[in-house]
Amino acid sequence: MMGLGSRLLVMTTLVGLLPALTGCGFLRQVKTDELVMARQASLRGEQALRLGHWTHAERLYHQALQHSSNDHRAHRGYAEALWNRDARDTAIAHMEKAVRFSGEDPKVVVRLGEMYLANGDLTRAEYCAAQAISTDHALPTAWALKGNILFRAGKLDRALASFHRALSLQDRFPSVQLELTRIYRMQQRPRRALATLDVLSRGYESQATPQEVLFLHGLVLKDLGRYDDSVDRLTQAAQQGEPSARLLYELSESQWRAGSPDNARLSLLEALSLTPDHHPSRQLLARIESDRQGLTASMPR
Repeated sequence: MMGLGSRLLVMTTLVGLLPALTGCGFLRQVKTDELVMARQASLRGEQALRLGHWTHAERLYHQALQHSSNDHRAHRGYAEALWNRDARDTAIAHMEKAVRFSGEDPKVVVRLGEMYLANGDLTRAEYCAAQAISTDHALPTAWALKGNILFRAGKLDRALASFHRALSLQDRFPSVQLELTRIYRMQQRPRRALATLDVLSRGYESQATPQEVLFLHGLVLKDLGRYDDSVDRLTQAAQQGEPSARLLYELSESQWRAGSPDNARLSLLEALSLTPDHHPSRQLLARIESDRQGLTASMPR
């Protein structure tokens, strides 16, 4: 049986340990609260990113990182907000932290590689692509990144192989299908380009096809000598948002080749109103005017 002295010693020891035990629990609770606040701020940041509110998203992710500085989701979201505000170097620094704190998640590694590539750093982008593929061989975005790097380096056949690998893993991949189309055009394979665009276009509602898809479709049809069809596609592209001088020039060339010089002239004048020094438009306009003058001179008086 424990004596009075022994019992007092045990009680004294327990009382001495109580602050330490209470302190550990308090610290755990504080840490949990900080993580909850970080997650809540990150979730609001994700919503702001989806809405395109970059400054608001940046502020929310900054708050999240103040609560939890090693939260990879917050670093990644912060990087995306900064990237869209054209603070590229800082964005890359935070995406590098996102890679580290995520345990080198291959999806995060791919996004870092995409940023490197957009910034012109092919060496680091290539390293990211290789790392992501070695970690997850069936990740379509990793193969797409590899294809984009090879395309940028001018290695078209190898780029095609990587893009096709990405498509075999994800059958609808608009950015990859557009790059495939560009490579086929460069290789003078318009029928393959058209087949690729036909598959891509079927995935859109008729009024929701992006301008870039319609534009490339019009160019491929022009490559095939289908000028009336090209005019239709390029006209649709011009109606999908603000047309560029280049789009209007390509439309005018198709109109001219389709036998509508007056419409071509109007398209060229619109292109030059947007970009007065657009050289291809000036050249084609001069040619159309020369043809008109020649036709007028040849007419009987």
